[in-house]
Amino acid sequence: MALIDRTGAEALIPVEYANQIIQGVAAESGALKLLKKLPNMSSKTRHLPVIDALPVAYWVSGDNGTKSTSNALWANKTLTAEEVAVIIPISEAVLDDANYDIWGEIKPRIIEAFGVKIDNAIMFGVDKPASWPEAIVPAALAKGYGVFQSGTFYDAGCRAMEAVENSGYKVTGIVGGPNLNGLFRTMVDTSGQLVVNTDFQNLPRTSVLNGTFDTVNYKFIVGDFSQAVYSIRQDITFKLFTEGIVQDPSDGSIVYNLMQNDMVALRAVMRLAYQLPNPVNKLKPTEAGRYPFAYCGTSANVKVVTPVLAGTTPFVTSTSVTMTCTTYGAKIYYTDDGITTPTAASTLYTGAITLSATKTIKAIAILTGYTNSAVAEATYTKS
Repeated sequence: MALIDRTGAEALIPVEYANQIIQGVAAESGALKLLKKLPNMSSKTRHLPVIDALPVAYWVSGDNGTKSTSNALWANKTLTAEEVAVIIPISEAVLDDANYDIWGEIKPRIIEAFGVKIDNAIMFGVDKPASWPEAIVPAALAKGYGVFQSGTFYDAGCRAMEAVENSGYKVTGIVGGPNLNGLFRTMVDTSGQLVVNTDFQNLPRTSVLNGTFDTVNYKFIVGDFSQAVYSIRQDITFKLFTEGIVQDPSDGSIVYNLMQNDMVALRAVMRLAYQLPNPVNKLKPTEAGRYPFAYCGTSANVKVVTPVLAGTTPFVTSTSVTMTCTTYGAKIYYTDDGITTPTAASTLYTGAITLSATKTIKAIAILTGYTNSAVAEATYTKS
């Protein structure tokens, strides 16, 4: 259990120091600057209706043809307000001997500490409340939306944008560490020429300055930030206690008795909720492979994903068949008569393959943009 003692506040107690404290700018939460803010909550939970099935239209045959019906479905996503808090104990003697407003100086740092906690939970899943959805980077990784920067920063950014766009979302911004703007100032293409005025460069971007963004393992996150929402149940409140006890949460023992130890304690509390609905859309009607964010990282943290082929069981049919790769970034080849690897004569497909002739083919999907990319194969026979 920590407190502000005389040693920790020594710089605030005047000896020969100037009557001024120079503080750095308290960095706020980078995530909350970008996410969509919903109206404040009036209770701990709120249900957020999200479209779960889209209506389908049909052609009408003839002047008096029968019109078909369709429906739409909604599902509830729950916003649950969770509490982040801290207690700062301090000796009254230290307060009396200081010519500074210690509470006025510490409050911006408490706000900064709350921002660190929130950013770590939302972006990286560090100490995340169990009721909140999976954090952005782990979820993007699980969806196969982690981009390894194998070439230029510009190339990685374009591939990350494409991942989000192929998922049916519009990229609205980019967030990274303190070096983000520097990376953009020196952005070059594969020939080493400076890149200027591209869609990727023109995205609104935010640098996280509170130390949560690991610039060694993660370069940036891109996505549709309007799809991630938060709501405030209780804004940051401060309350000063002159009496009471502070207990060790591990064993319940009393650490400080404010009255007996001539101490006071400042308590700061905030309650907020976070949710990422990820609603259905026409490009991705199922949740598999649909996510509004992608990120660029190093080879150490980007997962090697095996592409998923729809209908990988060999079968015989008398009609045309279609093979589709459902994983973003995979290139689909097909080879005639069971050849196991693509040859120079093979045709490259980025979508569906239709087999109409009487022959056996092997479809091979290779996931691009990853080190040691895994391969998925499916054999189709047309009789």
